[in-house]
Amino acid sequence: MTKTATVDPLDRLVPELVRAAHQAGALHRPIAIREILEDLLPYRVVRPTRIAELLDDYRQLMMRLVAGERNLVEADPEVRAACRAAL
Repeated sequence: MTKTATVDPLDRLVPELVRAAHQAGALHRPIAIREILEDLLPYRVVRPTRIAELLDDYRQLMMRLVAGERNLVEADPEVRAACRAAL
């Protein structure tokens, strides 16, 4: 019996975010969280990819990202701590 590896949605989200930032010319500058949520990778863009099918899943995923899981992005320490506490 072969086990199927489950891919963490965060692993699928990050390349989408990089692609969106590159297309927007935002890859080499700080990006506000609001810009990610509203312009670069809003829920309506993520949902069809099946990375996060529900809005709550999307919010949780974004909080994990901002909280610093696996140090994929940098965020203000206070914001990062608030996201960690909320998770």
